[in-house]
Amino acid sequence: MITILANFCQILFFLIIIRSLSSWLPNARTNRIIRLVYYITDPLIVPLSRVVPRIGMIDLTPMIAVIILVALREYLRSIA
Repeated sequence: MITILANFCQILFFLIIIRSLSSWLPNARTNRIIRLVYYITDPLIVPLSRVVPRIGMIDLTPMIAVIILVALREYLRSIA
């Protein structure tokens, strides 16, 4: 069970990276796959974006989410 959670953290990690990279493309949100990525990652990103302040035009929320996921994944792997 713990390895499944660790693998889920890894998948979310990659989905957040895809979400961040897609934000640089102007029409990416119209793509079905990117909309699915947003749908999957929104439960993690949206609450964090309420807490993490923006620095000008830069949103640090995906980076904070990735750090949390990596830390959680490593913790889960250490207790498995």
